[in-house]
Amino acid sequence: MKIAEQGDSGQTRRVAAFVAGTFNGRTFPFDLFELRAVDVDISDDMLCCLDALRWARADLYTLVPNGEARVREIVRRLRQAS
Repeated sequence: MKIAEQGDSGQTRRVAAFVAGTFNGRTFPFDLFELRAVDVDISDDMLCCLDALRWARADLYTLVPNGEARVREIVRRLRQAS
């Protein structure tokens, strides 16, 4: 989430799109080929998130402090950039 919130690299938009997709995949579909366009550490984190979603342990945004508000802000900025 920090990269999506504070990053300024070329990967920031991809990470933000991924976060939005985990929040609401129907509204924000995420192309899985984007995993190839981010650093290995970032893609590993994304895969961990996908595994958590697969097992439906919790909505990911509930696992971080103030998660829903943070994701909504990421989505707002992502829409502005499009």
